[in-house]
Amino acid sequence: MDLTGKGNQLDVIKALRDRVDAWRGYPLDDPREACPVEGRYEPCADGEHPLTATTLELLRHWFRPEPHEVVGAEGVQYFKYWPHQRRTLETFVYLHEVCRVRRTHDLWKLVGLEPSFVQRDPWAKLGAQLATGSGKTKVMSLIAAWAILNAEREKDNPLGLGRHVLIVAPGLFVRDRLLQDFLPARGHARSVFAVDPVIPPSMEPDWRVSVYSPANCPRRLDPQSAAIVVTNYHQLLRASDVPTARGTRSQLALLFEEGDPSKLEDMDVPLVERFAYARGVTVINDEAHHVWDEPGHQWFEERAKKNPGEKITEDETAAMAWIASLRRLHGTQSVTGRLGLQVDLSATLFEEQGAARKSTKTVGGRDDLKFRPTGLFRHTAVSYELREAVQQAVVKKPVLERITARNKKTQEVEPLLYENGANAWEKYRNLIEPGIRRWMALCAQHAQEGGRKPILFILCNDRHETAEVANFLRYGDPSREDLSGQPVTGYVPEEGAAPLFVTAGPDGTPVTTVAEVHIGSKEQSNEKEWAKIRASVNLIDRDEIPDPSGAVDAQGEPVMLPNPYNVVVSVMMLKEGWDVRNVQVIVPLRACTSRTLTEQVLGRGLRRMQLPVVDEDGRAQMGPLLVDAEGNAREQHEKLYVMEHPSFQTIIDQIKDLVEIEESDQISHTPEYVGVAIKDDPAAVATHDVRLATYGGQTELVQDWREHFDVRTVPALTPRRKWTEEFDETEIVTRVREMAREDEDDGQHFVLPKTPSYRDFDHLVGVVYVRPLLRRLQKSHQHWNALRGIVKDYLERRVFDFPASLPVSFDRVIEDGNGRLAMANLARPEVSGPVVEALLPVVREAMDRRVASTHHYIHTRMASSVKPYQAPRKNVYEPLKRSVFTRAAMDSADERRVAALLDRCSDVEGWVYNHQKVGYALEYEWQKRTAKYIPDFVVRARIDGVEHNFILEVKGRFDDRDKAKAIRGHAYAAQLSLGDRRPWHYLFLLESPPNNRTDITWWEKRSEARMVDLLRRHEELPLFPELLTDKVAAQVVATVAPDEAYRVAWPVFDLVAAAGAFGDAQSPEPQGWMRLAPDATLDRNCFVARMKGDSMQPRVPDGAWVLFRHWPTPPPVCALDGRRVLVQLRDADDPDTGGRYAVKRWKVAEVDADGMVERVELRPDNPACQTLSLRAEDGDLRVIAELIRVVG
Repeated sequence: MDLTGKGNQLDVIKALRDRVDAWRGYPLDDPREACPVEGRYEPCADGEHPLTATTLELLRHWFRPEPHEVVGAEGVQYFKYWPHQRRTLETFVYLHEVCRVRRTHDLWKLVGLEPSFVQRDPWAKLGAQLATGSGKTKVMSLIAAWAILNAEREKDNPLGLGRHVLIVAPGLFVRDRLLQDFLPARGHARSVFAVDPVIPPSMEPDWRVSVYSPANCPRRLDPQSAAIVVTNYHQLLRASDVPTARGTRSQLALLFEEGDPSKLEDMDVPLVERFAYARGVTVINDEAHHVWDEPGHQWFEERAKKNPGEKITEDETAAMAWIASLRRLHGTQSVTGRLGLQVDLSATLFEEQGAARKSTKTVGGRDDLKFRPTGLFRHTAVSYELREAVQQAVVKKPVLERITARNKKTQEVEPLLYENGANAWEKYRNLIEPGIRRWMALCAQHAQEGGRKPILFILCNDRHETAEVANFLRYGDPSREDLSGQPVTGYVPEEGAAPLFVTAGPDGTPVTTVAEVHIGSKEQSNEKEWAKIRASVNLIDRDEIPDPSGAVDAQGEPVMLPNPYNVVVSVMMLKEGWDVRNVQVIVPLRACTSRTLTEQVLGRGLRRMQLPVVDEDGRAQMGPLLVDAEGNAREQHEKLYVMEHPSFQTIIDQIKDLVEIEESDQISHTPEYVGVAIKDDPAAVATHDVRLATYGGQTELVQDWREHFDVRTVPALTPRRKWTEEFDETEIVTRVREMAREDEDDGQHFVLPKTPSYRDFDHLVGVVYVRPLLRRLQKSHQHWNALRGIVKDYLERRVFDFPASLPVSFDRVIEDGNGRLAMANLARPEVSGPVVEALLPVVREAMDRRVASTHHYIHTRMASSVKPYQAPRKNVYEPLKRSVFTRAAMDSADERRVAALLDRCSDVEGWVYNHQKVGYALEYEWQKRTAKYIPDFVVRARIDGVEHNFILEVKGRFDDRDKAKAIRGHAYAAQLSLGDRRPWHYLFLLESPPNNRTDITWWEKRSEARMVDLLRRHEELPLFPELLTDKVAAQVVATVAPDEAYRVAWPVFDLVAAAGAFGDAQSPEPQGWMRLAPDATLDRNCFVARMKGDSMQPRVPDGAWVLFRHWPTPPPVCALDGRRVLVQLRDADDPDTGGRYAVKRWKVAEVDADGMVERVELRPDNPACQTLSLRAEDGDLRVIAELIRVVG
């Protein structure tokens, strides 16, 4: 860094990077790495201010340590913002909000440099140079959310930014691309605010933002209503509205030749004036190098004064019209302050014109740009160059393909260019033909991968060359005339070969797959011209396009056909905004004599075809891993092949950090992905299809539990408490305040008033009785009033031995002036504690019994509905015997082992590997956030004639996150069983010798692989490996502390008593409590009982302590199939116990044609014991609880 105090813009950027790293608390690393901790975001230097609560929450949400889960067309995917996107947003926030920098010269002073300039425009400016394809649109969305949400939520907003954001593009092409992200057409992709996690859930009520194009922008934007307006600069003002300096009118009048289109609501209200009532508008300039920096504006204005009649260039027109519009937006002398912040984003954010630019002349006579650090805009705060983006694999890796052209007959070397060729094809064929061959090789690779088709992009010098090349590829005729009436023949690469670039249309007629695109300044600034080419240009990057005939399906939606386009021939004016991710081969026909021009050429195809894969920890795999001959796994990067124009030789030293040079004959293509699709065999699909069931919640028909509650049924305190007139006021006040301390601030101010009111009395009852009951019951405050009434009723009737002279009603006590005494008696601990304990079980039972009926909603979709997808080529298993898919590509070798076992299982009817793009996900709680969990397999098996469904998770390790997933998976399967007529199970397959669990190895060693065997094994295993301990002699204790109950200790019931009491909807009396290791899968319905009898041996010995879970509402009869249950027999005795209860395995034995169960069997695991066979007419049967496991 320059320490002289002068420096250049790169010094500013480096110093800012260090300051922001210190403020964040750590530097940002490679995008492949996970970010382990939250940003600190606290002032750490003089002059720094704290963030608003809104900004802090936004930063913590956007850049949280764990990735976001987003749901899109390709299923559930993990997502994180890349480090350069994060750094850009954080730097802007740091400068504008933390350091309150409002002028560019102050930015330089902040980092210790002495500026030689003073910013002239009276509003804040910030800029970022972000490589093409690195995601500028995502940065724009974050900037807009930061500005608007602060304006909406912060009363004392230090940002000085309002509710309006204006996004300005250099032309119609870029504008339309931005509108696709911010305001997509109905029926197309969702907006960036819906796709990306821009808005935190807690702020969604505050995000009421309208997005407008110039065509639908209101006449006046309401300053109280948030809005984003996306436009091109041409539509901001008209020529008559341009402010001019003396002597510049003749030039500036030409800047707005196209004016506002007739679509605008009122020609007398230009777009800028629709912000008339706005204040603090945030302006985001895309491709902002067109707007220039202040030195360029000053240079132009000085030249215009000296030479008012001098002709101006297109670049000068764009820059001065653009900045004139922003100055008009900011306001006149009477009304200023409408522009709050100007954000400039571009891949080349440096001066292109004027005194600040140095240039060299090209062969074609045009100026090519050379980047210099001093040429960067003075307010550039972040620079993420293409070199970094390529190195980090955020974009494709450009490969400069070195071509040696040879005569096909003599094999003699030929020149790449024939300058005197009769037409563009003859002139450039030795460049174009190698590009076509490379494209064909890539097509072959993609055909094996089952993915998107590659696009060949040919960049021409002018419209004539474009027409000649396109016509030759379409018709075999290199004419520049319109040949659209001729039959399409395509291009034949060699004699006898099938023609390329031609396909059959819907009616069988040959149609071309070549798109010819002319986009110049006229087309980009004029709506009518632009409308002619918009449709074809916007279709090129889509996998499917609407049927040209206009056909619609049964729902009235357009019939979609495969996109035929695979070649784009364009003039060089298409240099920004159009970056199609499918472009993999570029053939530049124009000389590339500078680094900047090379970056513009590369920019048409840098965007990745496949998104990097982010795992649940936030680590990113930027490409598939392929194993070489030595067994080393190497990350493969997507590549963009550029045919080497001879002009590259003159600048090879300038671009060697951007491109990888490879000889044409040394390039090979190995498939990196595999296509996964549904089998073509309808019978196989029907046989092996799997239901992907999700739990949609439940509805309850509820009875009011208070309606039938009779306090007289609650046992009275024994002995009744004496009514005392002596009390220690300090002790009572202190106790009430302590009880209220954790729940409400008002309790800290509690006093014992001399003449209490009804409100004082109710407040005491609430703090001392109602709140402890609600906490113990784990119920919401909606029961507050009902509980307060019960407590008062109980206190009046069943607690005290009242003096004969005292009224029984507390209301009358207060009225008679004895309220202070009554409050003192009610606050006594020897009264309140026993009252709470007496009411607790009775109230809980009443609440639990209040549900009359429950309906559970289950939503299902079939695995066969999953669209074909691509997956990295690793751990591929094929062909699949018992799945609807052709193959599976899995994350781990252990998963592949399980897939092979599932195909071997005789009782498995179907299974699916749940790749992220299959999209079957469960929500679970992780680190105080709701996250999405994608289990590995969903399986359908038939066990003894009954369909069972399984959710399988396969792991080679076990950590806290896995534990949280297992808890949720276990609970989710139970929820599905409640609403489904078929049972669901969650099995956690752990292959980890350090954890003493090798489930997959155990399964592989079985002579016959069956799901039922795996299910029975897991019945004896705890959900967590840390609970896998030898059974020990259990110890029953009489009581446990309240905070231990149902957390580390569970009640012990007599098995007979439990069967009888629960069967009669009562709560049995516990014989004691048993301490167990903490287990988050256990709840208040769990209890421990001693097993009687040997019907479940050897797994459950006679006399063993067994953990059960009581079902207040049992699952459907079919969903119980295979479970070990405790049942109450009303009209029969169990021959093994001799009593009216049994512990056996529930088995659905007969089902009628309508799926209704006609007979069940209660089967022992011990073959020496008897099976009970029961029909509906055989008597009453109550399922009480499920046997979970032996605990001692």
